[in-house]
Amino acid sequence: MASDVSTSDDLRGLILHDPRIKTANLDATQSSYTQASPRPGVPEDQNTPRSSMVFETSGSQSAGGALNLRGGRGGYPGFDARGGGLLWKNNADSSTSWRGWDVPGVVTGFEFIEFNDNGVSVEVANPHAITLGDGTVLLAYTKAATGAADDKITIRSMSPGVAWSTPTSITPESQHPDLYPALLELPDGSVLLFAWQVDTGAEEAQISVWRSTDAGSTWSVVSSYALATVVGQAASGAGSTGFDLGRIRAAHQNGQIALLVSLNSRDTSVTDTEVIWQYASDDEGATFSRIDAMVADTTNGYNGEILPALGGGFLAFNFDPVSGDLDQRRLGSAFQAMTTVAATEISQPDKGAPGPIGNSAAWRDPDGTLYLVFNQPNASTAQGVVIKRSTDDGASWADLFQDSLETLFFSGDASTFLRDYTCAPFEGRVAMVTRFSSDPGTKDDASLACGYLGGSTTVTMPSYSQFRRDTQQVSFARSWVAIEQPGDVSGWTATGAGADSLTVDGLSVVTSSNAREYSRTTSLGSASTASPFGVLAELTVNSGGSTSSDAVGIRFVNADGSNSYDVRVRFSTTGLAVYDQNAGANIGTATVDMTAGVQILAAIGPAKFAMWYRLTGTASDNDRAWTAGPSSTSLTSTGTGSKGLIWGHQASATANSDWRVFNLWNLSAGDLGWESGQTNPDDLFPRPIAARFIGIDDGVKVRAIDGPVYQGETWDISTRYDYAVENLDPALAPSPRRRWRTTGETQADIVWDLHGLAADARYGSTTLGLYLGGINWRTGSLWGKQNGGSWVKIGDLDAASGLQPLAFTRTGDAIDPNVAGSVNAAQYLQRNEYAGGSFASSTSVIRRIVRHTEGAFSNSLTRRATLFLEGVADSDPTSGDGAIWSPRLLAIAHNVGDYRYLRLRIDAQTTADGFFEIGACVLGPLALFGTPYSWGRVIDHQANVELTTARDGTRYARALGDPRRLVSFSWAEGVDTSAVYSDTGTNAIPDYITGTTTGGAQPIGTPYDTPLTLAGVLDEINGSATPLVYVPAIARGTPNFAQYPQKAASVYGRMMTPVRLETVQGDELGATSGEVMRVLNVEIAEEV
Repeated sequence: MASDVSTSDDLRGLILHDPRIKTANLDATQSSYTQASPRPGVPEDQNTPRSSMVFETSGSQSAGGALNLRGGRGGYPGFDARGGGLLWKNNADSSTSWRGWDVPGVVTGFEFIEFNDNGVSVEVANPHAITLGDGTVLLAYTKAATGAADDKITIRSMSPGVAWSTPTSITPESQHPDLYPALLELPDGSVLLFAWQVDTGAEEAQISVWRSTDAGSTWSVVSSYALATVVGQAASGAGSTGFDLGRIRAAHQNGQIALLVSLNSRDTSVTDTEVIWQYASDDEGATFSRIDAMVADTTNGYNGEILPALGGGFLAFNFDPVSGDLDQRRLGSAFQAMTTVAATEISQPDKGAPGPIGNSAAWRDPDGTLYLVFNQPNASTAQGVVIKRSTDDGASWADLFQDSLETLFFSGDASTFLRDYTCAPFEGRVAMVTRFSSDPGTKDDASLACGYLGGSTTVTMPSYSQFRRDTQQVSFARSWVAIEQPGDVSGWTATGAGADSLTVDGLSVVTSSNAREYSRTTSLGSASTASPFGVLAELTVNSGGSTSSDAVGIRFVNADGSNSYDVRVRFSTTGLAVYDQNAGANIGTATVDMTAGVQILAAIGPAKFAMWYRLTGTASDNDRAWTAGPSSTSLTSTGTGSKGLIWGHQASATANSDWRVFNLWNLSAGDLGWESGQTNPDDLFPRPIAARFIGIDDGVKVRAIDGPVYQGETWDISTRYDYAVENLDPALAPSPRRRWRTTGETQADIVWDLHGLAADARYGSTTLGLYLGGINWRTGSLWGKQNGGSWVKIGDLDAASGLQPLAFTRTGDAIDPNVAGSVNAAQYLQRNEYAGGSFASSTSVIRRIVRHTEGAFSNSLTRRATLFLEGVADSDPTSGDGAIWSPRLLAIAHNVGDYRYLRLRIDAQTTADGFFEIGACVLGPLALFGTPYSWGRVIDHQANVELTTARDGTRYARALGDPRRLVSFSWAEGVDTSAVYSDTGTNAIPDYITGTTTGGAQPIGTPYDTPLTLAGVLDEINGSATPLVYVPAIARGTPNFAQYPQKAASVYGRMMTPVRLETVQGDELGATSGEVMRVLNVEIAEEV
């Protein structure tokens, strides 16, 4: 029978990480932790076999974010007939909640950025917006508070799904109304702001340049006067050399900045006064040389736009006020004169005199597509905004509309139109910041609005063709947004004694036992009921309304004299109802908070009606997820009536509502719109897949780097983290430099389910070791839980074990023992062994230890240690009882039971950093050296420095990393292994060693197998492939839980040498005269 031959109070060995303690076995239900620095995950292919398409991500992603991608149309990246399409959704969404894409040819949202009545003295003008590299939209515009010469440049920003920021302002040296600010982001992420400056005395105009390095939060002047050739400001008159100032636009490409300024000659002797001057800079905008200057009546141009071309150089756009042409020029560089390049005319749907000056904008989407929007008079002279796009960098252009009466925005009224607009794309949507004209409206001089174009949606616009492309998507035939009262817009008739007014929240309709409604009978398609029409409406019901009357609602009448269908959508503050008037019955109801703002999609066709609704949320949110409302495919018909559309307060009642958007589309007889419903994802229009990064949602950008894609293929994108919990897994992140970090200082629990079976787990030893390296916190605990059981604490963790309380005094950034104190450290401090740790001078004042001397932290007369801290404040305690927190901790637990779950808990506490982190985590059994190694252990301390000697003998040192320790030991005297073999065929039963004196403790090793154990360890960890922890001396229990914060108590490293066993004497595999094995040098190299 074997005996317990435990004779030493100290044990030695190696802690081997249990391979079941891994990321894949984290128990999400029982764990509670955060991870710092989230970033977009890798798109994981979910297809069998794997797709040929490969996606890459960039940008940002929220913590815990999970997106799904889906092929919505097969093909390679691109816009042509072979181009593939992309859908997306959040991972938690249902399989019928995929997001398709509305092209930027439709207004899908609206809000005011500035809202003022013309009667006030405020003036707002000249907006310009760009999209920054991180997806933020940055906006600059001119604003005068009093209408006098107090104009300033106002700066605002918007991130997708977030309201526009509180405005900040820049006061230029000369305050005047013609500042025309323009923005430009440089490749380094800084932003330049250009604006006109005027010297009235010298009759000259210059451009000043400001720079922001924090995304527009703060600005500094980098060039007060950037133009080498000024612009004259002489008064108007025959032969005048002065100019009225206009729009500034700039673009950057290959170290050059091209600048176009629009001017208007004050020479009264010329007829066509609009010209463009061209400037160029090769010093990042500090100075500009004039390259070209159009001459009035000779070479005219206005509304200059400049964009970088994909293949290098620039694309310049402008209206020709003489011919009405919309011209495009390709410049080889910023220094090539525009007028030396032949202009290419871009076709217009209703070419004539260009729309009001100031009404055009150009931008490039992140996918590379070029877009142009501009006002184009139609036959009735109303200023519709049309949109064109180019997918070949301007070589050709296509319309995103079907005719000049169905455009991006068309009110149908010559006095109500958008002007002075600018466009910036974000996550598949476009922010169109615009001024507007309205007559007799009273908000157009001092207000600034933002229309949101297209974007992601679970219900996409109908298509004119079964084989859908972006140029075949339906746009709105008439658009109304709250810039003018509907009764003052052609095509709409207002009736009823109720009141309406324009407010910052939209059109406020207020009725008190009366009605106020808006109706039309035109732009609803052909006279046939087979010609469907639909609306996008946005409203808020503040009070009143009813789901059983038309107090607040929308009425759809689809009639042709033979059949008539009449559907009412009725709203209350808490819901909506869809009512079939001819049937005298509800089609259905829905509960929705109408006081929060709701968008409605609805359409009527032959005997069919369908609708969807959604809470509007933040107007800038790219994600428009709709809920299907009551619908019908069997409406009741009567034989009389004609088509009509009515909205507002139709029944005499008391109610209050706000309306922001009411857009309508129509289709020809036989075409399919929303009236038959839309199947998700099959009927969605997908966003074209691009080989350039395009914003999807939540900051995630995606690009295709291979292909093709098949329709229906899917990918998952889950957030990754720079400081992920997976960095605790030595198999994935063996280097302590790759750390797990939390985002705060609340309690964190990390739980591993060791095997997922309904049973407890064993570890191969009842002595477990836990090594934590690179920690910045003090207290925690280790727990175990049996299958179906409760948590049992294995032991408390304290990185200040033996290092507190310490009576200290502080002098500046230095901490010394208080010689008048009475509490001392339990150990002598080796020089810098706690560097990188922390010193707590109180429970709330924790500072990082930069370095320290050797010595005792004691009031006794001896060599005393001094600690040097960083981040010290004058208010820090100058004396008291403190604690040293070690940056590492080794914990040993003996006599550990069987647990299915293990939990590492970090207590809520204040740290020097405001978060918790761990650089290395090894948790597993102790591989015991049953026979201690020989005397003569060697510890090398090696610096990681590259030393270069110049030819003249001068030396230069470059630190490549932290120093490391190399520990080597051997069993030179040999180990008798006879007892682990048997000559009789019976089991070998060698004497054993226990880890504790606790009764009933299981053996953890034997004195006779150390050479063989080392060889087995090497096989198990594959040598240097997997780190382990060398422990030179740990106490045998009891107590059964001990902690070691000292540096010398552990080495986290790799086994760098082979295990070489040399037989000194004896027979192979013999029990009577077995082998005495000598173990040659074993080296452990520290991971730092």
